[in-house]
Amino acid sequence: MKVLATSEENLVSAEDLTKLEEAINTGIPTIISTAIRSIESLSRNFREYLLHELDNDCKNICLRSEPSELRKNKFFDMTGFEWQKLFSEMSNRCSFLLDVLLTVMNITKEECDEVMPRLGLCYAILMQTRNRDLTLVQRLNTVLLTNGNAKKEVCKTFH
Repeated sequence: MKVLATSEENLVSAEDLTKLEEAINTGIPTIISTAIRSIESLSRNFREYLLHELDNDCKNICLRSEPSELRKNKFFDMTGFEWQKLFSEMSNRCSFLLDVLLTVMNITKEECDEVMPRLGLCYAILMQTRNRDLTLVQRLNTVLLTNGNAKKEVCKTFH
């Protein structure tokens, strides 16, 4: 994790520390998190922490020792493909990314059945960009386009 350099601009002021202490003393999570977000250096540091955690989750998804559903790109795997498997993987292995995507889509986890293919496609594109071996959805698209006699230009557009 990238550590912010210690400097005057990164130090929390005494006034901000007092506000933060008051917020902590309430014991109310929303008040505490609001106080943290109102202090620029803490807010920036917390964002870096979340991004670091997301990066670690994504690294773990790319591991061969614990293969992602997206790595299972053989014909047999493609015949048993279900969007629910990708959703479960995101829920269990990369929940922060799932939360971000659901927030962007303005959907709750309980409401996501109808958007699951879009959600899974977003996940597949992002992860295949990170690791070229995570190609299950891209291979499925290729098979569907080829079997549907799509023109070469259409196939190139999807890749």
